[in-house]
This record gives sequence, structure tokens and C-alpha cells, in this order.
Amino acid sequence: MKYIKLFEAFDRLSRDQKSELQDYCETNLAYLMDDGFKVRVGQQYAIGNVSIGIKKDRLSLADKALTGEAREDFNWSDIKDHFIPFCMRLEKEYEISEIKILGPMINFVIKDNFEKRLDELSTEVVSYIDIHLSGEKEQINESLSHKEDIEDFCDTHLAYLTDENFRIRYEEFYGGNVIKLEIGHEYREKEGFDFTWNEVKDRFIPFLQMLSKQYRLHNFHFEDNNCKRTEVVKITAGLLSKFQSDYSITNYYTYNDIINDDLSPLGGNLMLESIMIKIGRKLT
Repeated sequence: MKYIKLFEAFDRLSRDQKSELQDYCETNLAYLMDDGFKVRVGQQYAIGNVSIGIKKDRLSLADKALTGEAREDFNWSDIKDHFIPFCMRLEKEYEISEIKILGPMINFVIKDNFEKRLDELSTEVVSYIDIHLSGEKEQINESLSHKEDIEDFCDTHLAYLTDENFRIRYEEFYGGNVIKLEIGHEYREKEGFDFTWNEVKDRFIPFLQMLSKQYRLHNFHFEDNNCKRTEVVKITAGLLSKFQSDYSITNYYTYNDIINDDLSPLGGNLMLESIMIKIGRKLT
């Protein structure tokens, strides 16, 4: 995708623009928000920038009364795997002028090479994150195709798996209206087994949460009657039998099964061959 970069500051942020950006942030940071984080979009009129503030609110009113604080410090290592992919995707839509990371003993300001510098950040306790945007990036060519749009979304949010040599394959169905995504391991599959659910669940669960907020998920009932219409994730495991060589078994799971980390009857340490989902059009 090609963009014209706008280096002019935002003149103002309309109510609709603010609402749209707020929804965008909340959707892409859904996993963190479920853990008590809050996102606030505002306008810095003095310098013309738009700011995205991220903090963790104390859930207990007693804590607020006791400490006088409205936020709770958190560990950078606990959120970086969700925050960095969000910044990568945000950077494709907006000009990020700087990212500030504040804590009891720190005040970091990052102005460029955001992915690398955030990944290398060695701090631990953080109180607040502030992202400053200086403008939007406008598209100069036609919109991405459905497949390209999904690939862009998935490659961004599954970047940490691909960095660990997991492979993601895409296949079009029904004239490109449905994309099948398959996750496996590039090297270990040659040995017969690939990976365990426990290896990938901390990446896959938040990815599925974000994906479900933007795209329709399809089941596999049409190709396998054993799949219920509510089951949208297909997981194939490699098993060993004393009566025969290794073979595969397939199980289907609902969205809630995955979100609740319930992989019955497979279990978290069983060796898996692949995880598949079928992604439809964007939700309106």
C-alpha cells in the first residue's frame, strides 16, 4: 500500500474523528483493556498534535481512596507483545511524532524507528504511555483487496510468531470472500510435529479477540459435518499409537473455548500440527 505522508499537524480533531480513533485503539488493544487498561484520545491544541494516552486504572475504589492515585503502575514486559504490534499498525495509518513512556523512575521519549526501539526497551515499571500523532497518511491508490487487507492485519498481529519461525499461509475461497489462515511451524513440521498450544496461546488468543471485532469468522461445517456451526477454530494434533505410526486428529473449537483457554480434549502440551481459521468480510 502506498501513502502520501502528511507532515502538517492536525488542525483540529472532530468529534467523529476522535470517536473513530478511540474505537480503533480500543479494538486493537482489546486484550489490554480486558486487563484493566484505559485508552484516552485527546487533542493538544498548542502544538496541533493528537495524543493517545494509555494507563491502567485501579479497579478498587478503596485503592483510589487510600493512595489518591487513579492509575496503577504495570510491567512493560507484560504488555509489550500487545503494544508493539498495535504501534506497527497505527503507524500505517498515522504519522507518529513521538512515543513517551513514563514511570516512577523513567521518562523515555522515542521519536523514530519505533518497532526496534520499543522492542529493545529495557525498563520494567511503567505508569503511563503517551503516543503523539502529527497527521494522517492518505491512500493514493485503490483500497487493498480483501485478501491483502487480512494478510496485512494478520501479519502485523502475529509478527511475534513469525519472528519465532512460525509460518502463516493464506488461501482464498468463494471468490476471495473467505480467507483460510493456517498457522504452523516452518522447521519443526519436518520432524513430524510442530508446536504446543502453550507456546502460541498468549499470541493467538489476543489476536483472535482483535480479529473477531473487525471480521466475520466462519466455521468448517460445510467441509466437515463434525464441526458445529458455532465452532470457528480448527486445530490438528499429531498423535502416536502403539498399533500404528503417527497420525493426526482434528478438533474444532468455539470462540469462547479459545478465549477461555479450554482446549479439551487436546490439552496445552499436546503437539499440534496446525491451527486454522476462516475469515470473512469486515463487520459493518
